[in-house]
Amino acid sequence: MTTRIKYFYDVLCPSSWQNLLRLRELPSTSFTIDYQPVVNKRMKLLKLQREAGKRFVPINPEQFFAELYCKDSPTISAEHWQVHEQLLEELNQTPHMFLQAVKLYFSDRYVDAIDHLNRRIWEQRLPVSRGYHLFQTATAMGFEFRQSDFLVTQLCHHVVNEALGKGIVDAIEHGAVRAPFFVLSNGNGTEKRCSEKLDELIQ
Repeated sequence: MTTRIKYFYDVLCPSSWQNLLRLRELPSTSFTIDYQPVVNKRMKLLKLQREAGKRFVPINPEQFFAELYCKDSPTISAEHWQVHEQLLEELNQTPHMFLQAVKLYFSDRYVDAIDHLNRRIWEQRLPVSRGYHLFQTATAMGFEFRQSDFLVTQLCHHVVNEALGKGIVDAIEHGAVRAPFFVLSNGNGTEKRCSEKLDELIQ
């Protein structure tokens, strides 16, 4: 029986990227993987709002981001943490929206888009914060000009944003505090959950 893993990941999080590489090592005959993009800062803010029972909650920005992305993985290089901090300074969700748009409208290209965008960020150190950066990404993937242009128009579209938001809510309701987060379904109606501990989850 094939086991299903739902993987909630933040494309701007180096730990999410590292776990993505680990997932690629799993045998495709034993596991099917559903990749859901989320935005860690939106997830944390929504959790704070739910806990406070109100939409507007006061936050200390410095503390907020320090708690959001704890440097607790010794296998992530200082260079990748530096890239990560530079990405956070942009404070946008453009790359997340790009991946969600590909998932919605070009689902057969979605996994390729995940790989390509992660390589652009973590290996090539190229920017991803503007529409023209994602247009370049789409054309490099082999999308036609009109398809690439369409994806750029979706970066602020409410339909894509709502789909991204639903993924964030889904992660929270499964117990996630931040990405990366895994939900494993073994086919008999039971689930095992784990955050940043894939090896323990699949044992």
